[in-house]
Amino acid sequence: MKTTKWTTSSVHHQFPLSLLFCLCLLTVVWSCNKDDEQPTQSENTFTDSRDGQVYEWVILADGKKWMAENCNFSVPGSWCYDNKDSNCRSHGRLYNWEAAFSACPSGWHLPTDEEWASMAKTYGGHSQDSDDSGQSAYAALAEGGESGLNCLFSGYRHRDGEFLSMGRFYAYYWTSTEYDELSAWSYALFDTRDQLLRIVSRKEQGFACRCVED
Repeated sequence: MKTTKWTTSSVHHQFPLSLLFCLCLLTVVWSCNKDDEQPTQSENTFTDSRDGQVYEWVILADGKKWMAENCNFSVPGSWCYDNKDSNCRSHGRLYNWEAAFSACPSGWHLPTDEEWASMAKTYGGHSQDSDDSGQSAYAALAEGGESGLNCLFSGYRHRDGEFLSMGRFYAYYWTSTEYDELSAWSYALFDTRDQLLRIVSRKEQGFACRCVED
């Protein structure tokens, strides 16, 4: 019977290969486990169960959780700027005041005038309630600002149907607070003067919406 003779040389050749195989196997198992542990989405996002859209949120200095993106849920009385889907994807939809109440998903709501004013106050206040005409709040709430709210200049739809001002001049946002039968309170970032304004707007106008968690 032939006996296999192991030499020091053969052991040195065999052992590294076996060790390499084990290490590779452990690496694959570890990688799979790490992949399984990864969340399906960022911790600061939520999914709108109505259409599956994912939105980022941020806790602002007022202690409340606000959407950090414009609503993009399609309802009657809402539009994409210039009627282009690509603008909805990048800037959200524009809503008339009645439609704005349907923009927010379950567990969230359209903020009141008081909620907007209180939130703005934590960053210096709007133009009528600040020492600097709303400039500090503008800087904090505009896209890239320290608050993380990232208000976009998404334009607006005039009540005659014309789309205006995407990317410049004003970023309009509805509140849920009515001013009178024809108008409601809204907030606007005005980039020519770097101000946050509190204004009365006609309900037929198409403005962007942000939501606050209930």
